Amino acid sequence: MWRQRGSYGTRIPVFLFALIFFGLFSTASAQESWQAVLEREFEVVETFDELKNWSGKYHGGYDYNQANQAKRTDNAPIPWEYFYADNSGVAPAADWIADHGPEYTWKGKGKSLCLNPIRVPKKTGFPLGYGPGKFGMYVGNGSPASGFKKIHIFFMVKFGSNAFILDGAESFEWVGVFKFLHIGSGFREAHQWGTEAEQQTVYNNAQNRYIYGQNGTLFNMATEAGGLLFPKEESALSEYQTGCDCYRYAPYIKNRRWRENNGGPFYFRNEWVAMEYMLDIGTLGNADGKLEIWYYDRTGNVIGYSEVGGEIRKERYDHRYNKISWGGNRLGTAYAEDDADPNDSRYYIDDIVISGNRVGPKYFALLKERISPKVSGVDWAD
Repeated sequence: MWRQRGSYGTRIPVFLFALIFFGLFSTASAQESWQAVLEREFEVVETFDELKNWSGKYHGGYDYNQANQAKRTDNAPIPWEYFYADNSGVAPAADWIADHGPEYTWKGKGKSLCLNPIRVPKKTGFPLGYGPGKFGMYVGNGSPASGFKKIHIFFMVKFGSNAFILDGAESFEWVGVFKFLHIGSGFREAHQWGTEAEQQTVYNNAQNRYIYGQNGTLFNMATEAGGLLFPKEESALSEYQTGCDCYRYAPYIKNRRWRENNGGPFYFRNEWVAMEYMLDIGTLGNADGKLEIWYYDRTGNVIGYSEVGGEIRKERYDHRYNKISWGGNRLGTAYAEDDADPNDSRYYIDDIVISGNRVGPKYFALLKERISPKVSGVDWAD
């Protein structure tokens, strides 16, 4: 259950109370919303179904103004705290969170989020105003050390039919940059990294102090010939810089390709795919961090898995993961304007779940119990 500014390091008493309360006085009846079902099991949940239809102000750049953020229909607190809108001056062309129709709403009904990647440089004919370029949440309690030591981020995703360049019937051309998911640590607010004292020890620019922080991981979506569509990892640590006598966000893992998690077949079949990313930040300065990635088909079968352990994932600053964003820059095959690039890179996110433990098996078990026999054309009896 989402609790604004709640500490996940001390959430057990509240969670146990919730289990007891719901166990005694509630059942997973047809009247209980899907959001409520998931909130009973996981720490942070967003199905988008209980949010108001929403689009942000398209003024260009990051927007942290809470008056402009997405809201629940009952105005209860939610973790969404910022978005990035393309610097275009274009007014929203449609609601960004809405019922996008049965094709682009998981389960065929309810609501989902449309993301409209940030094109750098801008491409002639690229549709603008259909979604934020980046959408993010804060899951800490105001302390850089709050949040998750080990974080699982699960969500459903479906790419639009023209999101990638094809080289043949079922083969991709290479894409320059397609920023997809960033997992940051050590934020005291969505746009403030570190304590005030810690912030003074890092290089004074937006990337280090406000956007990425220090110890974190960025996943791009990468493409290769032969129909491969997979996550590409860039992980960074704090690195000392003699020129400024300060620390900077310095990638130590660059372009590590996780081809075992191939979403290509789902793209060509125009299907939803579930992704779950796990990062364990480990302990300060020690090679005990870990990464795992699962891909699931629509019925919950694992169709891709990657893992690596024994790596340093935080240095100098003893923080936890507490800032997550979807989206970012989308550059062409030559990192520039390219006539071969698609005119439309929109994609859709639904049913986000964040937890300290594995999500996928429990999520799909709950889904099969609640929505049977069909979800988005899936016959659960198969």
